[in-house]
Amino acid sequence: MSVLNSTRPMIPLGILQAFLGMLLILWVCLCFAPAVWGPFFFDDEHFILKNRFILQFLTDPLALFSLYKTSVTEGALISGNFYRPHQQLVFALLARSVGLEPFWYHWVSIGIHALNCVLVLVWLRSCFGLSLGASFLGALFFGIHPVQTQAVCYISGLADPLATFFWLSALLFLVTGLDRKGLARWGTWSVGFCLMVQGFLAKESSIVMGGFLGLSLVGRHLYKDIPSPTRSTKTGSKLGRIAFSPSELWLLGSVGFCTGIYVALRLIVFNFNDQGFGVQVPSNIYTQSLGIRLITFISVLWDYTELIFWPHRLYYEKPYRAYDTLWTLRGFFGLGILAALSASFFKLSKHPALALVPILGLGGFILGLVPYMGWVPINAIFLEHWLYMPMIGLALTLAGGMDGLLSIRDRRWVRPLVFGFGLTITMAMTLRTFKRSFDWSNQEAFYTNEIAMSGGSTRMFNNLGMYYADLKRFDQALDQYQKAIDWPGAPSLPQPHHNRAQIYLGRGQWELGINEIKLALQKDPRFIYSLRLLAQVWEVLGQGERLRVVQQAIEAVEKGQAYDVKVFFTRAFP
Repeated sequence: MSVLNSTRPMIPLGILQAFLGMLLILWVCLCFAPAVWGPFFFDDEHFILKNRFILQFLTDPLALFSLYKTSVTEGALISGNFYRPHQQLVFALLARSVGLEPFWYHWVSIGIHALNCVLVLVWLRSCFGLSLGASFLGALFFGIHPVQTQAVCYISGLADPLATFFWLSALLFLVTGLDRKGLARWGTWSVGFCLMVQGFLAKESSIVMGGFLGLSLVGRHLYKDIPSPTRSTKTGSKLGRIAFSPSELWLLGSVGFCTGIYVALRLIVFNFNDQGFGVQVPSNIYTQSLGIRLITFISVLWDYTELIFWPHRLYYEKPYRAYDTLWTLRGFFGLGILAALSASFFKLSKHPALALVPILGLGGFILGLVPYMGWVPINAIFLEHWLYMPMIGLALTLAGGMDGLLSIRDRRWVRPLVFGFGLTITMAMTLRTFKRSFDWSNQEAFYTNEIAMSGGSTRMFNNLGMYYADLKRFDQALDQYQKAIDWPGAPSLPQPHHNRAQIYLGRGQWELGINEIKLALQKDPRFIYSLRLLAQVWEVLGQGERLRVVQQAIEAVEKGQAYDVKVFFTRAFP
């Protein structure tokens, strides 16, 4: 048989898949490479730089046990309710091996994200049988979309890529086990369940794995009949014919049972402030009403759509705005999306298998957002990194749609059109992601972008001031701190006053510095850094009685105990 008449690919499929996997890794690493020169940002200070458990691990390996008994911010003496010990474990291991150099922390995040892209490629191929070209484009879309920069370029965003790595790996092992028998099946499943537990310990949002397992099992039943250039063009099957086997039902039930156990433990044992999966936030209309939170989620589907299709306004600190009615353009838009998706699922039995895959992908997108729908109060309305897992569903939608286009019998006009459109979008996303990654590498560019996009905030002005202070541009720093203090509706944050105090004290302006410390502690009497700074001041000035009062307050805060604030201010300040 001549090569021209052969239906076998000229390059073995396994080799081609391995090549595309390596290309994915290289492409993703190049897109996010500028971020490796970036500093520690925001929560990095609490998670790493000032986390006593991380720092203790440098000399005492037993400090790791503390990471698994506390919230991620407990080590910085800050109340919180995020339980992500595996993320903290990675930070501790990095601190012990390479120190506190952000360069290597960034590469770890980028490397895990790149591996996730390969896992998405394998998932699309093995569970949905999509063609290699379509699967590659879907995985590339997931990997280089600009909205992923927050989860990948932000060191404290490691929880999203890390959790996704564990539960995607678990998913592939569990599905693969269905094709094996006896001990081989149980061994494969054991690895899968072990990886699933690691995902739970990386981030709470891993609870979505059960839903993605269901999508994967549906895909297994459909993919053999999905038309593709690399397969026969059979008539698509229908969802009504799908019946899960006893093994598949057992697998779904077991994953659901394990997820239920994790949720119970998280709510009962690893609940550090009685906020469930949430965090401590001021009481307001959003936190008090489940209905308001669900209405808000439906309304911000508009914002998620904008981030996906026109990722121009990328910035960290999104507005904290609740919605109390669906009688708005946003509300109608969100309801329309959910209604269209629901109608598609209800009519799936009439759809050929080829049409099902993109719809299943949209279902995966909504599944990925389930942890952020507002079931419990959370400290944000919507964030870019919340799209990290949902983007896997969109990767399935894109890959399924591309596979469908390439399966059209008369493909003479389709392939050039698909190639041209795909190349244009891919290059645009690559350039936007590269640019946004560069923003994360330059503090001044990052903060000025934040202020331009969001209008500014107390935290952004304060952090820009800290950047100027590090450069010894103290007058500019004081100006930014003043903006942070004067910002309308500014929250009660002690940091701007504390940072002003450091500049004044450094200049020898003791009275101004002490007054700023007092203002900081009036905002937050448990702000340990201002307490420690005040202790240093009284030690230098030889104020022994006041020093003892401050030291007693510091000891109480470090032990998690309360102290008499009124007596403290009377005795600690002139």
